[in-house]
Amino acid sequence: MIALQHAGTVDEVYTVGNTRSLPRVFDIEGLQQQTLSQVACGEDFSLALTDAGEVYAWGDANYGKLAAPASADMPTDDDNLPYQPLPVLVRGFGGCRLVQLACGSNHSLALTEGGRVWAWGGAIFGRLGPSDLSAMPLDEDGDPFQPTPVLVDGLGHERVAMISCGNIHNLAVTQSGRVYAWGGAHYGLLGIADEDGDERLSALPVDEGSGQPFQPRPTLLDALKDQRVVQVACGSAHNLAVTEEGHVWGWGGAKYGRLGLAKPWLAKMPTDEDGDPYQPRPIRLDTFPSTTIVQVACGEWHSLCLSDDGAIYAFGSAVRGRLGLANTASFKKNDDGEPCVLLPERIVGFEGKKVVLVSASAYFSLALTEGGDVWAWGQTAAGWLSVSCTNVVGTVPDHQPIPAHLNLAPRTHVMPAALRLTQDAPLLVIVSKEKWQTPAAELGLRGLG
Repeated sequence: MIALQHAGTVDEVYTVGNTRSLPRVFDIEGLQQQTLSQVACGEDFSLALTDAGEVYAWGDANYGKLAAPASADMPTDDDNLPYQPLPVLVRGFGGCRLVQLACGSNHSLALTEGGRVWAWGGAIFGRLGPSDLSAMPLDEDGDPFQPTPVLVDGLGHERVAMISCGNIHNLAVTQSGRVYAWGGAHYGLLGIADEDGDERLSALPVDEGSGQPFQPRPTLLDALKDQRVVQVACGSAHNLAVTEEGHVWGWGGAKYGRLGLAKPWLAKMPTDEDGDPYQPRPIRLDTFPSTTIVQVACGEWHSLCLSDDGAIYAFGSAVRGRLGLANTASFKKNDDGEPCVLLPERIVGFEGKKVVLVSASAYFSLALTEGGDVWAWGQTAAGWLSVSCTNVVGTVPDHQPIPAHLNLAPRTHVMPAALRLTQDAPLLVIVSKEKWQTPAAELGLRGLG
């Protein structure tokens, strides 16, 4: 999903994906008079944050995803599950003004202006913070969920500056640059191992369904205590962090080279039950050229890093053009015979324009240039990438291997603060400056009324 903000009210929303292969523009009823600062997506649900610090939610209403109980008068989908077709205001934050949202697959976090974190949705693996889940309602699989927002305990007097969600874990960066992690703890996901590599998992509770350990209480990452971290990104199985000095640290699953480490490092790592390597403790990535990194993004199987001069470095799985690299000679084959790039490699293109933001999902990647243009590469199936692109070179049937300019409305200028994707990326939603008129008959996609 992409959300693009601008000064003024919401004028238009593009949707791409699932049922549409070309950008289509819709007015989302209930948001026309709002000024959005961010939009975030989970699995079949969406959240929108307004400049006033309020949150609107729509989509799948199960398992507390919308921070409100499902009601009997909601419409149901083909599986007879209720959904909310129009954005509704989320309440329950104690009058606090919200400044950031983050979504996992079935849970969400919200950050207040005062640096507190609220959570709701699916509660397994300790994703929401509470260790006692006995009072929570259960979904059809018997898993607990939290239907309304609750404060996340364990951060003490620290004021949080940013949040990020993986599918089953979370990271929070404090104003002092410290990093806290909680949720699923297996295979280095939280980076809580000590200096000897001991992950201390035996003392943690275990999820009954998967048998995997989890940490419900936010835990300070000791390996980063001497660093001032300014940004973090969660993938489904790995994480990256950027320090004030522009250094990148990584931990978690290392398969396909998504941590940007050479083979000798991978050979020394512990392995999971499938024999795949993982890094149990944050490690500095010294495989970049002499450059300062200012932003990182994690897909499911690949990573992107943006330097202060606007260069993008990609590494990890190269399947279906995820990395946007034209030099396929640099690709290696992993044990499964799939192409991958172990060390960071620069993506070329963008017509010489400086990139100011990057985003990654399981299937494709996006970049925003200084002029407000969006570029895309990766898998094109199911309309995940608009086929209405310019400068498309070397397109193959199921993917776009190098960055292509995404065609939006004339004079559309995308603002950098809100370019976002989710791991599954079911839709692209773009809020832009230019007002288009859309026939009412075109409305009706999920979440659009």
